[in-house]
Amino acid sequence: MNSNTFGCNTWWTIPELSVDSELAIAIIQKYGFQAEDLKVPSRRLEVSRAVRSFHNRRTNDGRRIGERIRDTDSTVSYGILDRVVGVEEVNFEQGTKIILEKGSGTVTVSGIHKEEFDVALSDSVGKVTDEDVRYFLRRVIKKAYGVAKRPTGGIYFVPESKVEVMENASKCLKEFNTAAHIYIERVMNGVQERENVWESVQSDVESRLAEAVAAVGRIERRASALNNQAEKIGEAQELMEF
Repeated sequence: MNSNTFGCNTWWTIPELSVDSELAIAIIQKYGFQAEDLKVPSRRLEVSRAVRSFHNRRTNDGRRIGERIRDTDSTVSYGILDRVVGVEEVNFEQGTKIILEKGSGTVTVSGIHKEEFDVALSDSVGKVTDEDVRYFLRRVIKKAYGVAKRPTGGIYFVPESKVEVMENASKCLKEFNTAAHIYIERVMNGVQERENVWESVQSDVESRLAEAVAAVGRIERRASALNNQAEKIGEAQELMEF
């Protein structure tokens, strides 16, 4: 522990990425994290991501929409809609349909983008993406008792005794061999610095409590839903005590 500092500010940049799931899990376990800390995409999420990769509403040329169109007990259906320019109006027509069998994981594709979709799905299978890495880092911040430095998040203070957790997470990202990066900036052990951090702690905890209380007012009075909010309140109390 460095006596001149009492923690660090940390933030990250996670551009679009794709890493083999098994490799990623092995790397995080190497640095002391658990497999469940990095959520491996389900078959349904792999298919959904392949569909979303076709979504393009930013340009007029090649403009497309990828969306879920039906969800039943046994299947999920998706459509890829292409922009069609008529004489008087512009429409989107479904030229490709994807059906996922929930039980077997079998995917059936028909339509003009079938071959292109098959490639996209193949690229998605067995991979974690930037979405999954962000989930991992949110778990890491919780493990490190990180405190949001601003209401929108993005920058967190981590106490000195937990800085190593962030350093290990940084090593994981480096071994992913992508452009993802964690920044760690030491915070000097001064009166003003400590006051600033405590203000962030109070603000973070108050925000969590307000969110939990508001959620309780919205949800049905199911035991599981209420227990979830009770856990969040407990986490806020633990954070302040730490």
